[in-house]
Amino acid sequence: MSIQNCLETACDNVQAFSDSASSSASSASSSASSASQSATDAAASAALATASANYEGQWVSGTSYAVGDSVMDDGLFYICNTATSGTTAPASDTAWDYIPYNPKMSVGNINSPLLDLPLKNSLAMKQGVGSVTFTRTTTGTYIDRYGVLQTAAIDEPRFEKEGLLIEGDSTNLLTYSNDFSQADWTTLSTNISKVTGKTSPDGTANATEVTATATDALLRHNNTVITNGSDHTISVWVRRVTGTGDISIINTELVATVINVTSEWKRFEVSATAGDTTGTCYLRIATSGDVLEVFGWQLEELPFASSYIPTTTTEVTRSADVLYADNIDNVPNVNLANPNMSVSIDYDSFGNMTSLSQILVGQYQASTNYWYLRKYSTDTRIGVTAKADGVISYSEVTGETDKTNVNRRATATFGNENVSIYEDGVLALSESTLASPFANPSSTTKLYIGSLIGSSNYLYGHVSNLRIWDTELSQQEATLA
Repeated sequence: MSIQNCLETACDNVQAFSDSASSSASSASSSASSASQSATDAAASAALATASANYEGQWVSGTSYAVGDSVMDDGLFYICNTATSGTTAPASDTAWDYIPYNPKMSVGNINSPLLDLPLKNSLAMKQGVGSVTFTRTTTGTYIDRYGVLQTAAIDEPRFEKEGLLIEGDSTNLLTYSNDFSQADWTTLSTNISKVTGKTSPDGTANATEVTATATDALLRHNNTVITNGSDHTISVWVRRVTGTGDISIINTELVATVINVTSEWKRFEVSATAGDTTGTCYLRIATSGDVLEVFGWQLEELPFASSYIPTTTTEVTRSADVLYADNIDNVPNVNLANPNMSVSIDYDSFGNMTSLSQILVGQYQASTNYWYLRKYSTDTRIGVTAKADGVISYSEVTGETDKTNVNRRATATFGNENVSIYEDGVLALSESTLASPFANPSSTTKLYIGSLIGSSNYLYGHVSNLRIWDTELSQQEATLA
């Protein structure tokens, strides 16, 4: 989470002053309060400017901090005044000074983007021109902000608590994904009893209660054809009714993974690489008498689980989510020699694609003319790729740790052939490698979010808080953005 996000969270706890004085006294008090507030804003702005240059993110116990380092802890912003080993939380340690934040305070260009697209619960622009378009040619499921599984209609965006869900297409290869009475499902040695009509994650009575009547009871889906050598993932919702024995998912390679099943519904996933074309899936209950509720199996050729795709008699494919905005007046009309521009977006991803990078945001006019901010394949690096008149340039942050399913903020600034990349408000890379960084997109070129022109390189995750500026943000501005 960026400093700006953390600070905005902190300021939610600030209380307003009461206006209970007489009208004449109120006027005088208001003037004094305004002057005092201006002084406070100025002091806070100066403190933030100093602190943002050495922002270390969330406070971590046991981490050594130097004078001038700044951190967030428990929703509040602190700056270190004395070197400390970090064993005491900032609120209780005199080595830290609390820095107040006023949400009305404006820092440079942060509050003046060309495009501001929150994507929290609608496609509406907070700032921008034209329209935002979303398409998906099939229905799709999602988890709403209350944790309930829902189904979205064709072309209906899916907003989850993390932001707008963007996925590429995927196919559930398991027939009768939630009907265990069919011949596609078997119980070995008649060691499982089943009762339907239990409350499921979508709030309906569509879950099935399964009881082990012997040790190592198995619920198995009969052979499903998968691609030899493909990455694939099994997923299923499970919750425990009674018992304490081990519960395992056995994948297509007959490898068992013990899952931590509680009384709350949870979707579990297990991934593997296919050694042949047989796609059998198992749920194993180790202890006789243990009772579970089960809902919504899925087997798909992805290295992680995507949203649930219900099936009956045949396999079912969910199509890709495509999101784009108009280009004109939302993206700078850049100068090739000095493409002053900045872009920032919040995102998370379900995992890494095997061979394709995952696009966060960008423009693509032709194979010789494009730019995009992306998450690289096979690891967690983020970077910028730009191509103008056939000349391609890369800038990427290396050495990243795995942050799958973690909300992050990626910010990139461009100016005078320089590129700087910030991760969660911390400068991660600054270099002069974009020799020919941008070609001016045409008026018909769209700004695509979460994919490469809506045809490949899908994010498989969430996006929110997209902002684009027609200037190169300073380090202080980018840190606070």
